[in-house]
Amino acid sequence: MKKIAVLLVIVMAFTLAACQKHQTIETKDSEQSTSEKKTEQEETTEKEESAPAKDEQVTINYYGKPNEELELKIIESFESEYPNIKVNYIALTGGSNDKLQAIQTILQAQDDSMDLFAADATWPTIFTAAGWVVPYDEIPNALEGNIIDNYMTTENFMQNGQVYGIPFQANVGALFYRKDLLEKYNLSVPTTWDKLKEAANVIMAGEDNPNLVGYAAGWKQSEGLSCVVLEYMWPNGMDIVKDGKVDIDEEQMEKSIQFMVNLMDEGISPEKMPTYGSEHRALYKSGNLIFARDWVTSTTKHFLNPEGNEYYDKTGVAIMPGGHGTLGNWGLMISKYSNNKEAAATFAKYRASKESLLLQNDMIGALPTIESSYDDVGLEERLLGYKDEIFEVVKTSKSRPITPYWGEVSQIIQVQVHSAISGLITSEEAATSIKEEITRIID
Repeated sequence: MKKIAVLLVIVMAFTLAACQKHQTIETKDSEQSTSEKKTEQEETTEKEESAPAKDEQVTINYYGKPNEELELKIIESFESEYPNIKVNYIALTGGSNDKLQAIQTILQAQDDSMDLFAADATWPTIFTAAGWVVPYDEIPNALEGNIIDNYMTTENFMQNGQVYGIPFQANVGALFYRKDLLEKYNLSVPTTWDKLKEAANVIMAGEDNPNLVGYAAGWKQSEGLSCVVLEYMWPNGMDIVKDGKVDIDEEQMEKSIQFMVNLMDEGISPEKMPTYGSEHRALYKSGNLIFARDWVTSTTKHFLNPEGNEYYDKTGVAIMPGGHGTLGNWGLMISKYSNNKEAAATFAKYRASKESLLLQNDMIGALPTIESSYDDVGLEERLLGYKDEIFEVVKTSKSRPITPYWGEVSQIIQVQVHSAISGLITSEEAATSIKEEITRIID
């Protein structure tokens, strides 16, 4: 009962925020309307009628990310191949929370005007717990040929063995490093955090550069901080929430947080790192940073980009120490209230097809989620020779804890960890508070 009550509070809070905040939703020749709640009999009838006859013309409403040129190009190609299905693209603008509020408001109203939508990495369990989305397994031919087996980064879109979303974009935490300096001191790419500290100390001691920093990342209070913290905690045997239960060892939690504090206290990381968002990128480009944690999509945009970066050709990219980078992906989910589920699934598979993902990478740089995409010559050229390394980073990624309460859990981690690394509380106090507060929500 406690979990249900908390989930209802989450849903109501998001909905209230959405009602109070004006949403900018760009539409293409459509008006959105809210349907009245349906009876069980009506929903059953709609499910039977959701598959269009071969010659029947249907229009689906697709709420996607605001990459209009890309989306319309994919839609044009799809409609030429499937002339009986028209796709009305609605661009969701604003940040991730704005998009979530807009989608959530439509779903809670049981509005049948939305068929398919793009979902961020931490949303799926919110929707599945509320019963607002339908698994592809229940839609005829949607998973024909076990197509989901072709994809990486599916973990957060799977629930109870069923597929609730098809991932179409991937982003993962990755380690960027000065490969020239590692070679100079005959050091390997660190695979553990202790080895990273050792390598940083060796290089900093050997280089005649008082401004050289060993390691930097974005530690300001944000969702990004929670993603970074997980990468320190996973090697210590914690998932925070696992199988619906709290998975926190307080002693190991304290050890993980203290490790972050020690990086600054020992001079390996900048004292101002708790204020960093993306400031470490400039530090790296200046030649004053050995190891940087960033998202793997930053590879070609920043770390291997020669513009303002004389160290671009001395850069390597690898899996995070500990074996996993935090996953940030997007997938395509189908509304339970759609009257065109089969048509929506048909477009979803096309939107997440290898051809569409390679076009997407070419146009906006998003990384593909289909393994065989990384065999493409064009992709290899765009990844500047780091195709294999980037593939391994994506392949070994790990999802944030799969729980509908992740928003609350993340906020607790952010506040307590940031307080500890800012020197406001001890690591022990932060660890105790994190376990107590998360336990109150989950258990």
